[in-house]
Amino acid sequence: ASGSMLGDRFLAARFALQQFVSALESQDEVFLQTFSDKTTLVLPWTTNRDAVAGALDVVTPKGGMALFRAVSDAYAVLKGARNARKALIVLSDGNDNATSGEIYTGTIVRQRSAAGARETIRRLQLAVQEAQRSNTVLYAVGLGTTRRGGDEEPIDVAKLQLLTDPTGGYAEIVPSPLDIPAAMARIGEDLRAQYLIGFQSGLKPDGKTHKIKLAVRDQ
Repeated sequence: ASGSMLGDRFLAARFALQQFVSALESQDEVFLQTFSDKTTLVLPWTTNRDAVAGALDVVTPKGGMALFRAVSDAYAVLKGARNARKALIVLSDGNDNATSGEIYTGTIVRQRSAAGARETIRRLQLAVQEAQRSNTVLYAVGLGTTRRGGDEEPIDVAKLQLLTDPTGGYAEIVPSPLDIPAAMARIGEDLRAQYLIGFQSGLKPDGKTHKIKLAVRDQ
């Protein structure tokens, strides 16, 4: 809900969110959190699909975008989920500029301070750690371009992938607000096609992430 989302972008995002929640199962619950310079929980966990539209009625896009801080903040809400399987979908039209203090002017990104850059990396690392600890699949839909040279700051796909890939999700960049609903629908299809496999390790918990190889015996 940063200022750059005002207008058609926010309307398209709103439509996509309403379509997405309407396709969920009746027992699925959702929450809605907006972010600009700060994060705001506008809708706690609910199974009421109509509540999403009502929550968006009070949102006015403005300010910058503290994306990585918003992702970290969302995991505090995810801890209160009733269902074991959880997914976090981040919809954004740019990069984290409220944390780093970056200003994009044509082909040049001006960094206000080295401290801002360090804080951006710290926030990114914290968001990734929170995702891995909470067993949450993270998806990101970026609205914009990946090419430099225009008036719009290109989206840093690599940073979004650092957020999503370790969790089993993915990041997708869409060039137009009209493409947001289709991107959200693909995420819904991906979630419905997933299965959850669990096991109990014989190792003593050490707080670290370990790789597991799964081989199918019969096909």
